[in-house]
Amino acid sequence: MQVVSRGVTNREAAAQLIVSPRTVDHHLRSKFAKLGISSRPELIRLATAGDLPESV
Repeated sequence: MQVVSRGVTNREAAAQLIVSPRTVDHHLRSKFAKLGISSRPELIRLATAGDLPESV
């Protein structure tokens, strides 16, 4: 989540984490659902405001 919350694409995050872009997409969808959000801008807002839970 921290990598993506910095504004990188799924492909860039996957390269940094050494996983496939589909894996990144799958995990993002799961985390978005848990956080009750539906977009990257919302994720970035949560992260910059310090409201991103550590356990997600």
